[in-house]
Amino acid sequence: FTRFEKAYLLAVDIGSRDLFMDLHHVARDKGEQALAEVSLRKANQLNVDSRASGNDKYS
Repeated sequence: FTRFEKAYLLAVDIGSRDLFMDLHHVARDKGEQALAEVSLRKANQLNVDSRASGNDKYS
């Protein structure tokens, strides 16, 4: 779990949607459902925030 925690904190620090999505997929595959859900929620929030600010590289 320590690596997951470090990855999550790094994603928070740098605001990386891609890292949150990677963490979501790995956590889901490893059976860490709570972390997978939180990571997906954070990725989606970053996506919404970037669209609201006009910095959406995914549109």
